[in-house]
Order: sequence, then C-alpha cells, then structure tokens
Amino acid sequence: MDYKKLKVWELSLESTFIVIDEIEQCRIFSFNDQILRSSISVPSNIAEGMVRPTSKQQLQFLSYSRASNAEMETQILIARHGQYFSQEACNKLTTNCARVGVMLHRLMEKIRVR
Repeated sequence: MDYKKLKVWELSLESTFIVIDEIEQCRIFSFNDQILRSSISVPSNIAEGMVRPTSKQQLQFLSYSRASNAEMETQILIARHGQYFSQEACNKLTTNCARVGVMLHRLMEKIRVR
C-alpha cells in the first residue's frame, strides 16, 4: 500500500506543517524541539511502517505513530495553556490529532484482519 495515498498520512503531515509555522512564535527551544519531533514522527512512522514487508512490522511502526500522536496531543494542550501557539492552530491541531488517532486505529485493525 502506498503510504502517500493514505489520508492519515496526509493529515498527519498537515499537522507537521502547522507546527513548523507555529514554533516561530514560541521562544522555548526545548518545547519547540519536542513538539516538532513528535509531529514529524507521526507521518514518518506511518511511511516507514507501510513499506515494511510483514503485518507485524507494519503494526509496530503504526503503534509508534499512535504514541507520537498522543505525545503531540499532550504538547498541544501545553501550547494552548502557555499560549505558545495561536488558538486557531491549537484547535486545528487538536482536531487533527483526534482524527489521526481514529484513522490509525482503523488502519491497524484492517492490517490485523488480513
């Protein structure tokens, strides 16, 4: 399956671009570094997982992606509370994280039953 055709990959990549745009506003380097790493990890692990030859390997990398998505969701809550990112960006990112989480779950279930 071509990961570039997956909506979950596209949506997680969109979130990464939002984070990249927003981190310029925050002057806390360690926070910027951490949220950028987790946001990059989500689509990267989807891509890496989907090119793996076995279902077990695919599920492992999609599991990493789910964990990074949860990490990013937590960091967005911190960004909202600390007003590090715009309210609009936080709202969009929160929605994207929720959708990505559901989509990853469904993709993993689909792989499990093959």
